[in-house]
Amino acid sequence: MGGCEDPRLTRIDKQVYMTYVAYNGYSQPRVALSSFMFDDFINKKWNWKKPVLISPPNIVDKNACILPEKINDKYVIFHRVFPNILIDFVDDLDLTGKRDGWRTI
Repeated sequence: MGGCEDPRLTRIDKQVYMTYVAYNGYSQPRVALSSFMFDDFINKKWNWKKPVLISPPNIVDKNACILPEKINDKYVIFHRVFPNILIDFVDDLDLTGKRDGWRTI
């Protein structure tokens, strides 16, 4: 059994970003990111970008959310690696899958 859970939406300009917990049934749950255009959302057109895993492997990472405004020109992402709440500042919301996990403070 696997799937996705705990989706959270954040609108930034004309884009809606969704973070959620992705679980494949055997590895540790990870945070995934996808997006779609706000107008598509309003018109119920589900043109999702292909989701990517944005948290590192082998760590139970959940409950991610993105703030809708940048701070010091960085996107802010909150997420939980039990028992801690972590904050990451990232330059972009990369949907290519090339990011190597979070830069956590």
